[in-house]
Amino acid sequence: MKKIIYFILMTIVSLSASKMDYATVKVDGVEGIKKLIGYGIDIDRCSMKPNSSFDSVPVYINKSDFDYLKSLGYEVKWTPANYSEVSKGYRDNNQIGEELEELESNYPEICKRLQIGTTVNGNPIWGMKITDNINVEEAEPEFKYTSSMHGDEIVPMEMCMELIYDLLEGYEAENDTMTTLINNTEIYIVPLHNPDGNFAHQRTNANGVDLNRNYPERTHNDPNIVGGYFDDYGNTTQPENEAFMNWFDESNFVLSINFHNGAQVLNYPWDKAESGKDPLREVYAATPDDETFIWLSHGYANRNQEMLNGGYENGIINGASWYQISGGLQDFNYAYHSTMEVTAEVSNTKWPPFSEVAQHWAHNRSSMLWYMAAVHSGIKGIVTDQDGNPLKANIRIEGIDKVFYSDSDFGDYQRVVAPGTYTLIVEKEGYETFTQENVVVTFDENQIMNSTVVNAVLTELEDLEAPQVVDLSGNKGAIGQNLNLKLKLNEIHIVDEVKATYTINGVTEEIDMEPMEKSEYIYTAEIPAQSSIITGDISFYTKDNLGNEETFTGYELSWLEILMEDFESGDFSTYSWELSGTEQWFIDSEEQSQGLYSARSGSITDNQETSMSVTLENLEAGTITFDYKVSSEANYDKLYFHIDGEEYSSWSGNIDWSSASFDVSEGTHTFKWSYVKDSSVSGNSDCAWIDNIVFPLPETGISDELTPDRVSLSQNYPNPFNPTTQISFSIPTASNINLSIFNGNGQLVKTLLDTQMARGVHSVEFDAKDLNSGLYFYRLTTNSETITKKMILIK
Repeated sequence: MKKIIYFILMTIVSLSASKMDYATVKVDGVEGIKKLIGYGIDIDRCSMKPNSSFDSVPVYINKSDFDYLKSLGYEVKWTPANYSEVSKGYRDNNQIGEELEELESNYPEICKRLQIGTTVNGNPIWGMKITDNINVEEAEPEFKYTSSMHGDEIVPMEMCMELIYDLLEGYEAENDTMTTLINNTEIYIVPLHNPDGNFAHQRTNANGVDLNRNYPERTHNDPNIVGGYFDDYGNTTQPENEAFMNWFDESNFVLSINFHNGAQVLNYPWDKAESGKDPLREVYAATPDDETFIWLSHGYANRNQEMLNGGYENGIINGASWYQISGGLQDFNYAYHSTMEVTAEVSNTKWPPFSEVAQHWAHNRSSMLWYMAAVHSGIKGIVTDQDGNPLKANIRIEGIDKVFYSDSDFGDYQRVVAPGTYTLIVEKEGYETFTQENVVVTFDENQIMNSTVVNAVLTELEDLEAPQVVDLSGNKGAIGQNLNLKLKLNEIHIVDEVKATYTINGVTEEIDMEPMEKSEYIYTAEIPAQSSIITGDISFYTKDNLGNEETFTGYELSWLEILMEDFESGDFSTYSWELSGTEQWFIDSEEQSQGLYSARSGSITDNQETSMSVTLENLEAGTITFDYKVSSEANYDKLYFHIDGEEYSSWSGNIDWSSASFDVSEGTHTFKWSYVKDSSVSGNSDCAWIDNIVFPLPETGISDELTPDRVSLSQNYPNPFNPTTQISFSIPTASNINLSIFNGNGQLVKTLLDTQMARGVHSVEFDAKDLNSGLYFYRLTTNSETITKKMILIK
């Protein structure tokens, strides 16, 4: 049944395509045009100028369409062009092929005639490749101009032929522009995409199919089934388009223009918005590269006065905001091949007298050369592995959701972007990601080669160790508090899994560590609080996406008793308090920050003092905190706090319970609180209270030393680098360490370390500002072994 349906469909398509020609249909404004689109009528896009009244519109239809519109009550009138009067002087496809063959004979070292494919009627589609070293593939950007996929739009066909002559003759004459372009670019020009339509003086190909409505549509077609999909008009891939699609698959075109005529405007993608959008100009469909497309479009239009003043704002327009089409060439190229392609409409008349071609060429020549030179703008470079082998990799710009590709033969890429500052990202599965920030792109109108060069050397992940622990920290582990872990890994892996395993009182628990927000290399976890003084062991397990894994052992956990005085004992017996002054401090059950008791200053009068102090030994560096309350004559009678005899702060007036904290250095310290009265006047309760003193805790609940169970040397990061990079290594025991840098010839260029070092993980920065770009080696020598790794310096 499926085969029968397919046969019937193809028969209908063939019959309906008998003969296509132009007609004019009277419509009632924009709504009338929408109705025609709903009937599947092909409207001539070039008529859709901004601010038009739309009382009639040109369409491209066959006899069946004509009769159908008549039956619906439309006023339809055939308006065929009189091509016989104006076709004299224009080349036909045979002449194009012969001239390109002759040019190849005259300039064999810089050009070659190509046959891109064959039409429905068996005619060749000719193209020309122009570059120096014509028979040698080089690491150069590929550029193309194609024209006249509508057979009756032939002005740009002649312009493309003129450009071919201009390039070749200019190169022979040693013109700087032509020489630079040809020596640094693979240029492809196809003057006539639709020879059958051109021969028949018609828009469509010999099957009556509009080739610019026949490419896979990004919103709902699969480009991988060439010849097997149906476009939105029920047509399968046409031979002309299948040839182009195969050509695109074999190439890596960076920049291109698809030339038409019937208007004077530079149209940039998208041509079609997402499905469900209005087919007319109510929508602007921006690509991820909208800023760059606008910049390119202005670059072309600004050099073409006819286009600049052609009735469209600044001579450019977004395709979808003009009039949406499905199956267009420029959308296909950008969506499926990452080619920056626009559509140039270069003449209001589709087939003007041949005598007018020269003026159109004159208006477009500088634009065509500028746009060709723009292929050398943006960011370019070569992507290789550590052995210098070229790689096809994904090329991304941070903030632009579009992937481009480096060439598989040479690893070269050319990412055209408008002037600005960018972050470049190069990715390939199985390799570490390369990132270059602050890439500045400029454009000098007076030169052709404007690219900023960023080469990328990717390290194969299989050659790397598991993610390495480079730092570990935790909060102070006091009884009753959770222990918060923070683990940092070296930044050269796609991390798959990080676990922590700890043993306390003979019980072992395993927990997953989670990456912190906005950081894929810092992992955190929480170990539950303990109710008594406890010491335990903890280890860490890391694994990357390729299965490299490692366990790091030798870490110690501890929960310590908190050093706190809350006076809940009802006296001063918890610590060795010293009470001094005219009257002693005492325990107060009437005022407290929390609990049942606080310490209150002694009852003194004018010019008297009352103090309490305590001395604690072997404290770790940390913070002392306490709660206080004051009720005194403001600015005269005060509560003072001292550490080792030095005043840290004072308070007076009527202050309710508040909290204070002060940093304390490591060692033995004396902490003193004093209430002091001046010579006259009393105020309020004339005293002070202290409660909830927390003395400095040990520094951390995790031992400071990181102790892997073997010697390891991590890959430097970043790599490649310019001019600084970090080198990390770990040793399980104290050892003599030598870390040195050697050039590609094995010559010592710098010694970074040559000393005795403690066990643990260490990191050192290498600054290569005085060295040239190239391959270098760094070697770690310990008491037990030597490890060497490679790194790449690119300036």
